[in-house]
Amino acid sequence: MRNKMFSRITMASLLGIGVVTLAFACDPEPTPNPIPVADLSVIPADMTVLPDLTLLTPTATQIAPVRGPGAGNTAITITGTNFKSGATVMIGGVAATNVVVTPTQITANTGASTMYGPQDIVVDNKDGSTPATLAKGYTYFIGNLTFANGANANIAAMNVNGPRGISAIDLSVTTAMPSGNGFPSIVAAMGTANVMGAAQNGINLIPNTTAAPTNNAPTFVATQGIGVPVLTNAVSTTVADMDGNGQLDVVVAFLNSNSVVILHRVGNMVTPTVITQAMGGFNQPSFIAVADVNGV
Repeated sequence: MRNKMFSRITMASLLGIGVVTLAFACDPEPTPNPIPVADLSVIPADMTVLPDLTLLTPTATQIAPVRGPGAGNTAITITGTNFKSGATVMIGGVAATNVVVTPTQITANTGASTMYGPQDIVVDNKDGSTPATLAKGYTYFIGNLTFANGANANIAAMNVNGPRGISAIDLSVTTAMPSGNGFPSIVAAMGTANVMGAAQNGINLIPNTTAAPTNNAPTFVATQGIGVPVLTNAVSTTVADMDGNGQLDVVVAFLNSNSVVILHRVGNMVTPTVITQAMGGFNQPSFIAVADVNGV
């Protein structure tokens, strides 16, 4: 027998004389080894983890329309591949609204932006895949340039001889003049006209005071005269940072005075400076252009 107890065999004689009891010790039956069970929560080091094939990279190939006002709310359609529900659309860092997604098309409305010009479009599936970028795919512009009565300079204020030429300039860093919050103001060369009723030949400035992106006309305050009394017949202007101080200066051609002048801006001060030449001179300068001609 195979157990942990003693087996007893009792034998009795037929005569009843005695009883002999024999005891035998039996070996215990061995316990069978358990069958090992793999720990499925641990990935063996020699196994390769396959990539998640559901993370398909989106692509953006086209947007329509390609431009709209900075006030936003322009309906757009983006065409591409592998778009997923829950994808977001950013244009120049501004989130689009009312986003509706299909695998090959996204419709949305642009958000309001103060970043004008061409902007990147980024579509993010928000699933860990690489976002799709359509570089410089959409252009924001300031709005429809229609002027309210009295908001823009007029012939009565500028006299019948002006203006002769105009340029755009950002005045937002000039504390002495009304700020346009980064929107362009207008500089006008006044020909032989009086500047705002004064006996000066120079430049008129029309400061832009638009507060935020809008579909309405930009707003302006009263025209301001920048006189250069000794020079006559301002016919052309251009704008550039002539000294690298981060502020745009105005360069003006004075036809009758054979002169070119820089209206140099430093902080809130504007100082007219006549450009001189080492040899020769200007002969009725009519147009102005500014460029880095030597790459320095």
